[in-house]
Amino acid sequence: MNRSIAIFSCLLSSAASAEAKDPAENVALQASLRAAYTWTNADGRTGEIIAPGIILVVRKEGITTNPADAPFHAQNNYKDGMVKRSALNLFAQDQNTAGRLVAGDRVFVTKTEVKETSVVLNLLSVEPIHGIRVKASVAFQFPKGVLANASFEQVAPLIDELLVDDSPPPPVAPQQQAGSIELGAAIQQVIAAMGDPPIVADINRKLIFFYPDFKVIFLDGKVIDVK
Repeated sequence: MNRSIAIFSCLLSSAASAEAKDPAENVALQASLRAAYTWTNADGRTGEIIAPGIILVVRKEGITTNPADAPFHAQNNYKDGMVKRSALNLFAQDQNTAGRLVAGDRVFVTKTEVKETSVVLNLLSVEPIHGIRVKASVAFQFPKGVLANASFEQVAPLIDELLVDDSPPPPVAPQQQAGSIELGAAIQQVIAAMGDPPIVADINRKLIFFYPDFKVIFLDGKVIDVK
């Protein structure tokens, strides 16, 4: 085994031991990260995509990279709004082939991991950079003790500072107009046209459907007014 690779493997093992979690690990956060950042399955030797997952867009400069076929991911830390190379890059990164991602580059997520003081995302570039796909690892840093009970909602904002979802937004259904509801319409006709009302009230024999911008008033199951 190459001496540098052997040394780096030992350092990674030491780092993993140093960040070993309490036995009551945050399984819910692990699962939420896995669900939110769907992993891409890629060939570790070539970077060829086998099954694509979520695509994220890089928002800030500074993520150092290795070629996709390198033994290790280039190691990066994110804290206080800045990306910094990890000291482990001394062994993990070949300076002859090292590179950097820039704002606007798109990346797949190939792994998510929760450690004692960091949430780690392994990344693989969507498009080749200078002719090759590249990979990197980013450890989002948190104070000690926070991640043991943290929710995804507490963790996601820090990740969003650096990496944002590139998925297209879901199509928005055209807004239904209150004026399209006819007097005398039955309850089921209104629901079919407008959807289920967020709030329903029954007041003095009148049934009232409250929608965001208007309300529909029924008497004996028929529309008598729209306001």
